[in-house]
Amino acid sequence: MSFLEKNWVPYLLIFTLAIAQYANTRNHDFAWDDVIVITENSRVQKGWSDIPELFENIKSGKTENRYGYRPISLLSFATDVEFFGVNSKASHRISILHYGILVVVVFFFLQTIFPNKKWFNFLVSVLFVVHPLHTEVVANVKSRDEVLAMSFGLAALVLFWNGLLKSSWINYTIAGACLVLAFLSKENAVVFCGVAGLLAWYRFSNISLKNWLKIGAPIAIFFAVLVAIRFFVYSGVYFQNDDFELYTKGIFLQDGFVGNPLFGIESNFLLKYWNIIFLNGLYLTKFLVPFPLVHDYGYNYLSVVGFTDLKAWLAVFVLIAMLLFLFKGLRERTIYGFGLAFYFMTASVYLHVGGLAPDIFAERFMFMPLLGLALVFVDILLRIAGYMKKSEVVVVTVVLILSSGFFAMSWNRNEAWKDNRTLLETDLSRLHDGARANYNYALLLHGLYYQSSKQEQLTMADSILKYYERTMKITDRLYPAYLDLGGAYMEFQKFDEAKKIFQKAIDKYPQISASYVQMGKYYMTHKEYDKAIPNFEKAIEMGAHGSDYYYFLAICEFNSENHQKAIEILNRGEAVDVNSGAYYALIVNLHMRLGETEKAQNALQRGLNRFPQSQDLNNLKATVSKK
Repeated sequence: MSFLEKNWVPYLLIFTLAIAQYANTRNHDFAWDDVIVITENSRVQKGWSDIPELFENIKSGKTENRYGYRPISLLSFATDVEFFGVNSKASHRISILHYGILVVVVFFFLQTIFPNKKWFNFLVSVLFVVHPLHTEVVANVKSRDEVLAMSFGLAALVLFWNGLLKSSWINYTIAGACLVLAFLSKENAVVFCGVAGLLAWYRFSNISLKNWLKIGAPIAIFFAVLVAIRFFVYSGVYFQNDDFELYTKGIFLQDGFVGNPLFGIESNFLLKYWNIIFLNGLYLTKFLVPFPLVHDYGYNYLSVVGFTDLKAWLAVFVLIAMLLFLFKGLRERTIYGFGLAFYFMTASVYLHVGGLAPDIFAERFMFMPLLGLALVFVDILLRIAGYMKKSEVVVVTVVLILSSGFFAMSWNRNEAWKDNRTLLETDLSRLHDGARANYNYALLLHGLYYQSSKQEQLTMADSILKYYERTMKITDRLYPAYLDLGGAYMEFQKFDEAKKIFQKAIDKYPQISASYVQMGKYYMTHKEYDKAIPNFEKAIEMGAHGSDYYYFLAICEFNSENHQKAIEILNRGEAVDVNSGAYYALIVNLHMRLGETEKAQNALQRGLNRFPQSQDLNNLKATVSKK
């Protein structure tokens, strides 16, 4: 084991192992949530041309705005684009490099806190590098935010530790800056404020209350700064939010229950915390036996467990044992005590103790906490070996054999993240009862349908409907599935089924305008304009402000011979908002049909002023000028 005595050797080995572990993702396509941060993110796709825009905090119906406030992560993705364009291979290779850097930081952090335990720190780092739970984070480009947050967070802790040793406010200041960068990479980095307190506990034993207050001052300042940032970026001064518009239109409306079945039981204190205890047991289970792994653990793959669930009872006893060891370990300042405390602190934001996370469980939730469990695991193995009077070589052998198995599992799981289709088709056999998995697969097939030949399309329609329908059987609380299933029924000429599903959507979600719009389109298809009109009017009445509703309503009124009313409706919609040249093209055409040439010319000019590249409008120039 003497080869580790050279300081640079373990760093090189760990870095190389990390690169090798994820080398088979280097040519992957973008997948899953990458659409949010890269492939459909207009701000990121500008590269460095408008960096201040990356620091804006916007929530809207656009896919790119379904992301937390993580401007440093967005800047990282924009940097990819600046140098390599929207290039999945380049982004994956950069993510692998980031991971390699992180694991070097992990080893350096452990060496700083436990300086006389190089082999121990090396084994913990190896276990961290190869653990299969990390595949989601590294193989999915979007989850680089986890890597960045942990990298900056651990760097902050090293600086804070050195500040404790030297009583240096310079170290504290730089540590604070790193914490801000971590927090702006991903919000869960706030947990490092708690870990800083843990470091202080392990650094000092017999000191006065006055000195504890002095030590706690920089930690309190760190936390206050992060909270202040959070309040500011979500304040009315900074935050751009159209929640009401999203809600009334039904855009990005998804019952939180679908991702996290704990939504709806928050008021039941005992049941909520019973399930939190169960989830803690699941975290531990996935650490020890990381199989099977899936990309979506929402309803109904995981659901609320009751008080008669035997696994939950086992989780209770496991938690009691963990807490007993935690208190004993903290009192004696042992490594396993540090590891357990690190685990509970970093896992706390995802165990739903405070608020509920969007997902009940995800492998990325274990990214930071896993370091704590790895510390506990290796420390316990060494203690068992000592008790049994076995050589430490036995422990090294066990950990390396286990790590070899984990390496193979991670390598295999990486292949699932090749692209969306591979991911969904790999996991769907295990996610047969998963609402979002079935829905997303239906969406995937529906998208592929338009890229297929006429012959292929004949065989695809049934599969598309199958997965939409399965989604609806699993849960009636995934609102977009109503609209997509109804739309598919319309497309595949199953009009009666479409009408039924739209009516179900109206009955269950009477406050959402999109359901009325779809029902209106159904009646438009059958030229039942008198029945379509009330539905479009209801959609507008519900508070939706998009011009598309006025567009459809005007067509129905015009075809019902209410010509002037149709024009008036279009004018009202224009005053609200117009998002395409087609809207103005309709105004022009209706005026032309009524022989109102001058009004048509004015409408055409207004449209061209807003949408000069609109083909619909440019095609009308010759027609209008002739008149």
